[in-house]
Amino acid sequence: MFNHTWRVKAAIRDLYDSSKHCYLGLYRDEQIGKYRTIIDNVKHHRFNAMLDAGCGPGFYIKAVSGVTGLYVGLDICRGMVDLARDSCKHLGNVEFVVGDVDHPPFREDVFDIVVAVTILQNQPNPLLTLHRLAKLVKGNGILAVTFLKKVFTLRDISDAVGLLDLTPIYIDDSTTDYIVICRRYSFASS
Repeated sequence: MFNHTWRVKAAIRDLYDSSKHCYLGLYRDEQIGKYRTIIDNVKHHRFNAMLDAGCGPGFYIKAVSGVTGLYVGLDICRGMVDLARDSCKHLGNVEFVVGDVDHPPFREDVFDIVVAVTILQNQPNPLLTLHRLAKLVKGNGILAVTFLKKVFTLRDISDAVGLLDLTPIYIDDSTTDYIVICRRYSFASS
């Protein structure tokens, strides 16, 4: 099982690495629209630390970094991280890590907001990925995720969110993805 999972992830990583420059041209506007929707719905909050899981080439980092004290971009593809890093050299509150979202190199309950745009459909076990990302969110924090409509139904999303004890606070279906913003309530706040 481990070998199969890693082969899938390595294939995705290699695909994105080899297509990083054309990816910018093909998907920039679509991706920016998804990030804009998320940021427009959470901009009234101020976050100390934000994780952008699967940050890719950093389409929207400049705007996203404005709502957080620290922006951390995580991607399995070194080429994408290099593009993102190059585009944000002048920003002092931005860091990048090459790593796997299913084995994130962070403690649990550390980010006020975790954003995962266009990543779940590429994962061998999307529910596991969602679970790992949710654990990184502090109690009362926000998890914002996109679900590709060709892969996920609203029922799939409802089931996953329910299993992880997340509370949806916004759902948008105006793009090729469902954009779902959830709050992770801590037991201490109940």
